[in-house]
Amino acid sequence: MTVINTKPRSTRFRRSGGAWVASVLALVFVMPFAGSVFIEIDSGWKWVLTPIAVVAIAVPLAFAVWSLRSGVDVDGEGLRVKALLGSRYIAWSDLAGLDPHNGKVYAALTSGTRIELPSVRPVDVPQLIAAGGNQLADDDSEATDTTQ
Repeated sequence: MTVINTKPRSTRFRRSGGAWVASVLALVFVMPFAGSVFIEIDSGWKWVLTPIAVVAIAVPLAFAVWSLRSGVDVDGEGLRVKALLGSRYIAWSDLAGLDPHNGKVYAALTSGTRIELPSVRPVDVPQLIAAGGNQLADDDSEATDTTQ
């Protein structure tokens, strides 16, 4: 997980650079195969190997774009959860809570649905909440005193 501050009062949670480096290395190792398929025109297997070469190039490229794009942007208005092809905005008023579970963090919405927050680890929850200008709610302060 990498946190990058690009705008005042905005925090971005992104995947580590290792995923991007791995995808670039995969692309480098696939290029000799793909290049030999595209250059060798007279091969009888070209009609079989060409689609395989295209997929072999497309997969590391898609993984590189996904590793650079997916994550969570947090500001005072809410969260923007980004994926490979789309994003979803969650206003703070629509957020019922954050649920860390099995090393992942989920946003529990007031509608009852849960959305995984990519690149956010349970240890990042206080930083995510602080980036939105909010504070962690103490469970004891929300409970009512019934001993009177």
